[in-house]
Amino acid sequence: MITDVKKFWVPFYVPLLHMNRAYKLIQLPNGINVVIISDAEENYNSCSLTVAAGSHNDPATVPGLAHLCEHMILAAGSSNHPTPGLFHSLIAKYNGDMNAYTTGEQTSFYFQVPQVANSEGTLAFEELLSVFSSAFKFPLFTSSVLNKEIYAIQSEHENNKTNPGKVLYQATRLLANKNHPFSRFCTGDMNTLKTFPSTENINIRKELISYFNDNFYGENITLCVRGPQSLNHLVKLCMQNFNDIKPLPVLPTAIGNNRDSDTELFEETLKRLNILYDVWAPRYTSLPCFHIGYKNNVILVNSDMEQSFRIVIPLITNDTREDAIFTEVFTNICVELLGNEEVGSFCHFLKEISWVRECYVYRSEFAVGAAGIVLEFKCFDTGFSQIENIVNVLFQTLIPMYLNMPSDDLARFIKEQTIIETIDFMYTWKHLSPMEESSDLSMQLQKDLHNRGIKYLLMKSPSFLHNYEEMSKTEKLHYWPLIVEKFKVFLRRHMILPNAKVIIPTSEPFTKTVRNLFKNAQQMEVTSETDPYYEFNYSVYSVSFPESRVIFPYQFSFPGPNEFIPPKYRNLDTLLEMLFGISERANFSPLRPIVRLKNSRARSAPKLVHQTEDVEIWTANIVDGIFSKVVNADIKSYVTIKIVNQCIRPTPISSLHLGMMVEIMNMFLLPRLYSCTKLGFSFHLQAALDGSMSFDIVVTGIMAGIIKILEKVTDLIEIIVTKPGYILTNAFIRKARVAIRSRYEAATKGSSVKIGTTGLLVDLEPHVWSFEERVDALEESDIEVFFQFINTFFRTHKHTKVFAQSSSTSNIDKIARYVVQRIVTPGIPEGNDALVECVRDDGHTRMLKPGEERHIKLIGRDNDPNNCVFSYLEMAPLEGISLKQYRMIEFTDYLFQLTLVPELRNKRQVGYAVDGGLVILNNVVGVNVVVVSSTSPEHIEQEIESYYAHVRQYLSDNVDQIWRDYSKIINDRDPLMYLLDHDVWYNIERENSDIPEYSRDHVANCQRVFKYKDLIELLVVDTPISGRHPDYTPPFSMQEYLQFLDSSIGTYKHKRHHNGTRSVSVWVYSPMDKRDVFQRQVKYQLESFLKLKGLVIPERDLADIIREAGGKQTTMFKLLYRRFKRQNEAGKFVNSVATETFKSILHIPSKTTAQAKTTSKSRSAAVTETTATIPAS
Repeated sequence: MITDVKKFWVPFYVPLLHMNRAYKLIQLPNGINVVIISDAEENYNSCSLTVAAGSHNDPATVPGLAHLCEHMILAAGSSNHPTPGLFHSLIAKYNGDMNAYTTGEQTSFYFQVPQVANSEGTLAFEELLSVFSSAFKFPLFTSSVLNKEIYAIQSEHENNKTNPGKVLYQATRLLANKNHPFSRFCTGDMNTLKTFPSTENINIRKELISYFNDNFYGENITLCVRGPQSLNHLVKLCMQNFNDIKPLPVLPTAIGNNRDSDTELFEETLKRLNILYDVWAPRYTSLPCFHIGYKNNVILVNSDMEQSFRIVIPLITNDTREDAIFTEVFTNICVELLGNEEVGSFCHFLKEISWVRECYVYRSEFAVGAAGIVLEFKCFDTGFSQIENIVNVLFQTLIPMYLNMPSDDLARFIKEQTIIETIDFMYTWKHLSPMEESSDLSMQLQKDLHNRGIKYLLMKSPSFLHNYEEMSKTEKLHYWPLIVEKFKVFLRRHMILPNAKVIIPTSEPFTKTVRNLFKNAQQMEVTSETDPYYEFNYSVYSVSFPESRVIFPYQFSFPGPNEFIPPKYRNLDTLLEMLFGISERANFSPLRPIVRLKNSRARSAPKLVHQTEDVEIWTANIVDGIFSKVVNADIKSYVTIKIVNQCIRPTPISSLHLGMMVEIMNMFLLPRLYSCTKLGFSFHLQAALDGSMSFDIVVTGIMAGIIKILEKVTDLIEIIVTKPGYILTNAFIRKARVAIRSRYEAATKGSSVKIGTTGLLVDLEPHVWSFEERVDALEESDIEVFFQFINTFFRTHKHTKVFAQSSSTSNIDKIARYVVQRIVTPGIPEGNDALVECVRDDGHTRMLKPGEERHIKLIGRDNDPNNCVFSYLEMAPLEGISLKQYRMIEFTDYLFQLTLVPELRNKRQVGYAVDGGLVILNNVVGVNVVVVSSTSPEHIEQEIESYYAHVRQYLSDNVDQIWRDYSKIINDRDPLMYLLDHDVWYNIERENSDIPEYSRDHVANCQRVFKYKDLIELLVVDTPISGRHPDYTPPFSMQEYLQFLDSSIGTYKHKRHHNGTRSVSVWVYSPMDKRDVFQRQVKYQLESFLKLKGLVIPERDLADIIREAGGKQTTMFKLLYRRFKRQNEAGKFVNSVATETFKSILHIPSKTTAQAKTTSKSRSAAVTETTATIPAS
């Protein structure tokens, strides 16, 4: 019963824009802790369930078991809902979304779905919640699904092996303590989950059941449920669906229901409540995750990824829980210090001296009690050879400087970081993904809630505020000096050379590389191995770094006060009062009547407020001004300025110069504006990625700061034009050229999907240049021509588009006036270039001719064994598209969502990565199917053709149900976000820009104004307000759609050609020979198998045996027998390996398929700088 739920009165601190939400923390009778969020303005329901179990639970004999359990839980069905894949089908049916992932210590499952009803009139969320929850009570783990999910994990792992971040993280594991679970492979693959268990007679299904029973119980689980319903209704749903998940055999002492006694008892409970610590600390038994010292502290990994390296500084703590919180906060302080990019900082020094191009510093969680600071550097050639000096500067110059800083300066910085974190939290924008936010909270619930402060649950990291706010005035005076002393102890204990681990990817021979990088090469102990899972060679070294300081001609300095903190926010007590005021309002949310906004789209619709021949200014309100009145706070404002030159014709060299100009502006501005980015402001300058002669200025933050940032940007533009030599120095120009060339080269090493996408864009978009064209432009460019380009860009005719969002009309007016005065009519005198005749080139996507079928063949990245096919069907021009046309294309996308992955990936198992649906280029709308697989492109293409026929048949068989479901989900879909999810260029910009997540909504609205204005107007009129017309009828009949489907996709390829269908098929071939791929796979499988049996053979000898055997099993067996006979291990080999074992781990490849040759077509054979991800269906 609902009265058995323990409800806790917790006055959560909440962000400003969340104050209309109601929060409640409850505990179900079975021990599950739940955060409930009621938000009357929300259009989605979401749920997340997190279990304090992960890959560190894997048995040593079955790596990847926890990951396999994550896949199986929702895929295989349950006793109550036994249909395999039912949950995934319902998510697709109701236009929802879902995800799950496994870490070392946690597994999280989460989903979201719009507020739509099913055929019985019940909310789809309630149907999904029933299916979702039952999977955690009575999972089936059926054998038929088991094999498919193992294949899916193998496919996922194949993708991971070509991901640089995954490779470097695996290298980090190889440096860890071999006895700690973190050091183990955790993803799983076909070998660890099928081949080896079969050989060792391990029943995987029984292992899964045992793992589930041991870990999936109430006290080990946390939940977050969110939606527009009332708190009581959401609590009821939790009780109905999750209360019968099994608890531990012995339950904790019950807690009463009186609010006051609840609070007291809950505080006592919180002191014991740290699920992750309670579960994992006893299992690690003080086992260090990394060893301290110079032994095995450097690893070289064979890889062709762009020049980079990582420094990992493990922070091993066996502290009390309270001290562990201090360690986490101090880690964040170190991240801020080392990641600072102002003049005088570590990162600025490395960029100024042209050693690194990009610098990233972040905290990484390895295990309970074991985190680390990671510094990652994208290097220039000169910087890669200076790794030892970079390590020296970090530990012999920077850390001593921090230790010797006056305590007042350190106290000011630490206190300022606390203020910045608080302001950043207070201005948190509403999360774009409800389910992602729910997942964050269900995972946070498992951390140390007592020492972090339960009121601070919504903050992602602990803060000093928890201790500070409970102190008296006298105690506060002595608090920050005390913190400084603790921080210095932290630095002396952790930030020392013996703690550092260095990870270096290289394509050069290891011996040559290590002798070039480190002076003390003769003192190093070296071992060379092959990672059996990621299939890369590596060597681990013991390097004694020089402890004498190396002096460089650079003036390092400690960060000064942040000038962007508003004066009224500099007092921490004032900030706490504001947080308390917001919290008070949120706590009364449950007492206010629920009033859903009738039309949130109309309220935030952009308006054109100013238009001339040279400028358009659009504005939109963000949120009601009542928020700022309640807590006396400013709401963030957002502004995007797009400057388009209408005279310069797009060419490879003009695109290069535009990119160089923006690169130099960013290099100059970042050190001078870095402090504003830490305060929740953002500024972003980016040249158009589609080749047009335009660049964007995006600025967000509190109004006073926005004007200050815009002033610095416009001052810089005026200086560049009037005094170019002051900014455009040879050093800046050289760095910009090198940075752009590095990006060009990195693009050629992208995944096969990115290369295929780029091939399509080069073929269809008129101003997207091939890699060769861009490199030629780079070689042809000189300083004089570059200066001339800049002069022409700013002195000839430009068109400026502005989009400003704020809660205040006066703020919008300020932005508009500033733009007109300083950007549209800047203090730049016109020159002779103003007389240049302007010829407009809109750069429309090239439309194919009726019946035209284009074929593009490309070569993938080195060492990538996968092939990829990108099948694109052009549908209609975006400009002037009719409502009927668009809705039919959109309906096709819905069909693809229902059928694509289930048919091609799950049923036919054509490839491990399958995606597709609606795709929007600059001016054209179409659909696509993308498949990545180890099979040949020819075979993939055949399967895609067969799939097109399947879509037609599936629709015929299920037409009534599909039509009803589609009519419901169209009601609650946000038309703008749907378009942007499938816009190739929007997704490219998201991937290639540094725009923070909270600005995404603003950037999306810019696209609404600049690209989709006419279409959005059609869709808003056509789409009824949610809930008002549940029986919405699309503007086409099913008969009309079937005719459209036959003409645009068709059943067979020759029929599409006859009907005038326009298509592009991009084939990306692996550069690896089939036989080489086969031999490599066999080598790693055999090597792992022999190690499992205690049989060791040198890597080179094993490779020679496999090559000599030529795929013949008998020959391979004989050669291995002879090899082990020489080692006096023939008997052990024969007993361990039998013919049936070899049959289970080896297969004979088909005849080698001829590899692709780049075509001679001028624009379709090469890879360009631009990369893209295919929008998810």
